[in-house]
Amino acid sequence: MEKEKETLELGKLEYLILNYSVKDRSFWLKIFESIKPSYFEKEEDQKIFSFFKKYFSKYNQIPDVQIATNELRDIDSEFLSQVYGDSPEEVKNYIYDKTLKFIKSNLIRNALIESIPLLEKNQFEEIEGKIKNAVKFNLDVSLGLKLADIDMRYEKIKALETERIPTGFPQFDAVLNGGWGRKEIYACAAPPGIGKSIFLANWAVATIKQGFNALVYTLEISEERLSMRHDAILTRIPVDELIYDIDKIKESISSSRRQARQIFG
Repeated sequence: MEKEKETLELGKLEYLILNYSVKDRSFWLKIFESIKPSYFEKEEDQKIFSFFKKYFSKYNQIPDVQIATNELRDIDSEFLSQVYGDSPEEVKNYIYDKTLKFIKSNLIRNALIESIPLLEKNQFEEIEGKIKNAVKFNLDVSLGLKLADIDMRYEKIKALETERIPTGFPQFDAVLNGGWGRKEIYACAAPPGIGKSIFLANWAVATIKQGFNALVYTLEISEERLSMRHDAILTRIPVDELIYDIDKIKESISSSRRQARQIFG
């Protein structure tokens, strides 16, 4: 922890970005196309990052410290040595989170600047598009797995197996080894009229009762009619009688939320 504290105190985020670019290739691959050298405040950081990008585009790797020192002679060699120095693995999540905010803040700032002339022309849709694209930006959080990393892969597999979400139907849970698995897609196929939509509604309600959010898409009925199916499952009131007992619907939804908070916090 002491080493982590020292690393975080060495300088601003720009230094940590350079440091992790050298240390962590996967980090570099995720950020190098999204960061412009001009995002850095200090000129020396701009020059280092610009050289990293230029060298990488030609050789598909970050230059080592000897090459960087030789090419960047106007940069203090001691500072370059620090950039190539070790940093603890414990700060990895910190770097990723802060770098995402660093990129996004620059994208939003640039979008606002670019929107000024558009505002004068009343081009509101273009302004909205620029702002949305900047706000929605995210870093790719995974570049896949290496088969050789056996221990890491099976640690993740064990975690996924223990984090399954029950479907609400014991028979399905038995088939699915406990329920829905994270990062997986499931399909339900059956002839018309069998009850696929009812299953979908039941699965959504069971998920909500466990404290999760559920998003349901349908091209069959209106969203209002679909919501009534969920109300019927929660209250055990037939769909055609729901309109006569609105208070019970409210109480059922509130009760489900309270139970979820008590169980999951």
